[in-house]
Amino acid sequence: MIFKLALLNIKRNKKRSFLSSLSIFFAAIIIILAWGWIDGMLQNLIDTTIDFQTGTIKIASESYFKQEKFFPIEFYYPDKNYFIKTLSERLSKEFPKIKFEYEERLNIVSIAGKQDLSSTVIINSISSEKELTKYQVKRRKVEGNPEVGNKNVIIGKDLAKNLGLKPDDSFLLVTKTYLSGLNGIKVKVSGIVDFGIGSYNKSIVLMDIEDAKELAKLSNNSFVQYLIFFDIKYVDSVLNSIKNLLSNSFSDSDLKAVPFSEGMGQIYGTMMMMKKVLVFVFAFILFLASFIIINTMMMNIFERINEIGTLMAIGTTKKEIFLLNFYEGSIIGILGGLPGSLIGYLIAFIMNKVGFDFSTLLGGYDMLMNYIIRPSASLPIFFVSLFISCFIPSLATIIPSRYASKLLPTEALRHL
Repeated sequence: MIFKLALLNIKRNKKRSFLSSLSIFFAAIIIILAWGWIDGMLQNLIDTTIDFQTGTIKIASESYFKQEKFFPIEFYYPDKNYFIKTLSERLSKEFPKIKFEYEERLNIVSIAGKQDLSSTVIINSISSEKELTKYQVKRRKVEGNPEVGNKNVIIGKDLAKNLGLKPDDSFLLVTKTYLSGLNGIKVKVSGIVDFGIGSYNKSIVLMDIEDAKELAKLSNNSFVQYLIFFDIKYVDSVLNSIKNLLSNSFSDSDLKAVPFSEGMGQIYGTMMMMKKVLVFVFAFILFLASFIIINTMMMNIFERINEIGTLMAIGTTKKEIFLLNFYEGSIIGILGGLPGSLIGYLIAFIMNKVGFDFSTLLGGYDMLMNYIIRPSASLPIFFVSLFISCFIPSLATIIPSRYASKLLPTEALRHL
């Protein structure tokens, strides 16, 4: 009965109820889109770092990790085949439902030169066609036919411009070998690519892993870095398994397994903290929007104070008066929050599929971040936003509802 009466009161003040719901409606849309954009940018940074630097878990020697920023190649494990076999058998047995991908990486600091032009470059090795696909070279190519192997390399568009290189042009790569000597090989540009990452366009050379090892004079049965890719939600359990394997079966080596979060350093911790803070920020935004409901409810109470007095006079309890106003404000909040969350999610979903190219804004920054940013359109974001957009307005109605319930019947009836 009290609920039906609340619905009737809403219908009596259609315009006022509509405007109140409209404020919650737009607040819910703003929350979904703002949260989606921020979460999308953070996820972009995580995905790019995993794909191009750390993997979900990276395995290398402890000495390598201590000097990783200098791209050392002298810290290698000599028996790659035995290690890969042992590792893959262990993980497939313990985690049969998880799909694992394994990639060997070798990054080398080198000098690229053509005639009187030279530039410092980072050689990123490619060990499989699947790994090359991550760079999306076919779609991102500027010129040529991007492929690696047989001394063919792929370079970024800015590096090609700096060295005056075109497809099929040759240039020299010189680097320090693992024995601290010097070695150089002549390579040919198969394709020029816009990687979508500013720092990559300026300095990256993609090279086949065998050619990279020949340049560094490393054995083909050795590895410097070994990366494992899988769903990050399993990272803790898989990491513990790998650590046990390394301590039991490879205790004579100084191999170490590091998750992507540790590889990202303080950036990852800051990002996770930002995600938690966002919930409170958006809740505060909706609370501010809910002040319109408080104002509307207070006006309704003053306009219907005679009705409240009559209800109290015929035996309606204070609790029922409270619930009457609480239901009324909650319904207004839900009428705005539910469709606002649905439409906000739909817009975020479409924007996620389309993506937005921020190359103009990000092109000048040396950040490991993809130019194409896609706002997140995940169900957890939708449900959290839906809960906030419906709960906070309901919470806001407590203030006017308590005011109405505390009115004395004699005081309310004076307005008759």
